[in-house]
Amino acid sequence: MIKATKLLWIVVQLLVFEIALFGQQSPARVIDLNNLIDAAVTNNPAIKGGQLNVEITNNDIQIKKAELLPQISANATYGLSDENSLRNNYSFFRSGINVSQNLWKKGKYNSLVRQSKFIYQAKQSEFEAQKLDLILQVKFSYYNLLRYRKLYEISENNIFQAELYLDAAKEKNKLGVGKYSDILKAESDLADAKFLAKNYSYSLKESEIELSRLTGLPVIAESIPQNTILVGSNRLNVLERDSLLELAKISYPELQVIENIGLSQEYLISATKADLFPAVTANTGYSWLYNPVFSGQPTWYAGVAISWDVFDGKRRKNQVKTEMLRSQSYQYQKEDLLLELVKEIENILNAFNEVKNQIEISEILMKSTVENLKMLEEEYKQGISSMLELTIARTDDFNANAKHINAITDYELVKAQLERIIGVTSLNN
Repeated sequence: MIKATKLLWIVVQLLVFEIALFGQQSPARVIDLNNLIDAAVTNNPAIKGGQLNVEITNNDIQIKKAELLPQISANATYGLSDENSLRNNYSFFRSGINVSQNLWKKGKYNSLVRQSKFIYQAKQSEFEAQKLDLILQVKFSYYNLLRYRKLYEISENNIFQAELYLDAAKEKNKLGVGKYSDILKAESDLADAKFLAKNYSYSLKESEIELSRLTGLPVIAESIPQNTILVGSNRLNVLERDSLLELAKISYPELQVIENIGLSQEYLISATKADLFPAVTANTGYSWLYNPVFSGQPTWYAGVAISWDVFDGKRRKNQVKTEMLRSQSYQYQKEDLLLELVKEIENILNAFNEVKNQIEISEILMKSTVENLKMLEEEYKQGISSMLELTIARTDDFNANAKHINAITDYELVKAQLERIIGVTSLNN
């Protein structure tokens, strides 16, 4: 009985150890912004669909190239016919092979190949734009996660300070040197601090969920490194407007899309004009016929055929006119896009100046509020200042820190927008 009890005790201890060992959560894997972007570009279904669209247009080039190559066809027919029948034998068998080659159509088929190549390049640029949009979404969610995590941290410290003030108010009231109204005020401020922290925790969770949706990774705030947000005087040296515009002309994918579509349209016009001219085709073949009346009849042929649609009710001429008008429309779209780029770049530069000014002001404000808070804490201990003054100072200090965090985050968001506008994934600090 004693041995059985001891054995049971050992088994229980092993179970407890196993639960403690395997019940522990493994530490969160550290994930930085580059990891999140790579995961989004790899896992996002919309990106996978965009890649397929690029492959489809690349395959269209091969389809157009097939028109430049010989077309070979083989045929075999077995049937019944009363033509040339013998002794009620109506069967016949015919087989053959034919080769045809388009010789001339005023460059139509070459133009269609080149048109399809520019469409492919346009689709590639469109895909790059799609990836840049996704990267921008990831950056926005990432920096907002850092924003709300930092705001949540200082709100937790805000709660801690409010609890200290409440304890101080109660202690002074016990000693008969404090007002009961100070206790009520401190309790109210503590409730406000907890309410604010809870709101930040909800916003933090929303950022985690959005990042998980974009990247396909189980993102939690603790997995993001602490020192990834811009601090201090580490500022981006923004280029001048003209320099940014020149960079955008090279890298902005939407501009590349419209330029490639315009070039493809020029070749489509050439292909459409070619329909106004005759087509020259070479044909050659070999055939064999079995019929009861005759023995084997192998035959071959070779020749050149010319075909020309002389009149079609001006359909082809009107089609050429339509494609030329469409080409002009693409040119206007490009000009409008350039004007939009200029406007967006100017807006971003204004936003940079604004947010940098906010960072500088908030840094000055933080120094002022923290000194004022320390002074009033000391005065409250000495009974010089009131709980109301102390609470106002604490709130001002919290708000100054929050403004600084928001200004820093806004700076990163503006920078991400600039990167998207000029068509790059990163600008060096």
